[in-house]
Amino acid sequence: MQFIDQHKRIFLYGANSIAAGLSVILMQDGIIITGVIVGDGEKGVNTSIQIQTLNKTRLYPGDGVILCVDEQCAETVGQELEQKIEAADIALNHFMKDDFFVRPECDVNQSREHGFFAQYRILQTLGDETGTDKAENYHNYCNKYEFFLRNFQDRDFTLIELGVFRGGSLLMWRKFFPNARIIGVDKNEKCGELVTVDERTILLIRDASMPDTLAELGTYQPSVIVDDASHIWSDQIRALFGLYESLTDGGIYILEDINTSFLPLNTRLYADQMVSTYQILSAIAEEVSGNGHVRLNQNRAFFPYADEIEHIAHQTEMVCFIRDSCILIKK
Repeated sequence: MQFIDQHKRIFLYGANSIAAGLSVILMQDGIIITGVIVGDGEKGVNTSIQIQTLNKTRLYPGDGVILCVDEQCAETVGQELEQKIEAADIALNHFMKDDFFVRPECDVNQSREHGFFAQYRILQTLGDETGTDKAENYHNYCNKYEFFLRNFQDRDFTLIELGVFRGGSLLMWRKFFPNARIIGVDKNEKCGELVTVDERTILLIRDASMPDTLAELGTYQPSVIVDDASHIWSDQIRALFGLYESLTDGGIYILEDINTSFLPLNTRLYADQMVSTYQILSAIAEEVSGNGHVRLNQNRAFFPYADEIEHIAHQTEMVCFIRDSCILIKK
């Protein structure tokens, strides 16, 4: 919230549910929103806040504008706003970035140097070298992943990662697992220009939310699956239900960015159904821990998923939650 505290007036930019959701959160915290800015010709969402078009908006020094748009639009919108305003100290902030809501401060360096996972540095070093956001400067997954994946390091097996982005993590996996086949899956065709493929690395341009894609991926019989795709609840759950059966015995399924199951992140169009990814994973963990006694009957929203939850739980040895991620180990 530092951005808000540093500015006299706060505007939201966006004609979508992201702007509406953020306005609700901020007003609940007693923060005054001066107005919602929309593009010329756009109507905006229903909110109690004044809606004004970009053409009619007057911004002054000390104002702050929060961009409630996706990353592809943020740069273009920011340029339009900067051209419109003369004062250089009107600041823009992109709500879609995870650093908008600042995490509580803690002595992270001390925990990384002396904590339980501090001894696992190989994957962390590779993550830093390849520029993946899994490294310690962002998500800080790598040392935890190494703890669970180190026994696979010299094996001949298949790893599938859903969501490739610029290919940093594929390169990290390829270096950490010298004998593994690495399969990256992404629906963005531009990934082909960014990812280096070779005899051990395959890039599939597919939509991982589609049943046909999941069926195809299952034929590779992976031992490790990493879901770093859309982070949308239904996509995460559909992939888990569709791919877990194909995971080899003793395999590992990693589901990243489950922080989208919680406020404020779940207002960013990730929450597309009644039951979140975290709730599904928690139900699986409860059945594993409770030896089959899960309290699904206490929440009717779980009824459509009861069979899948039970089926996965019966195949699962362990469920481990870390910050922003969940790791399931198959029997």
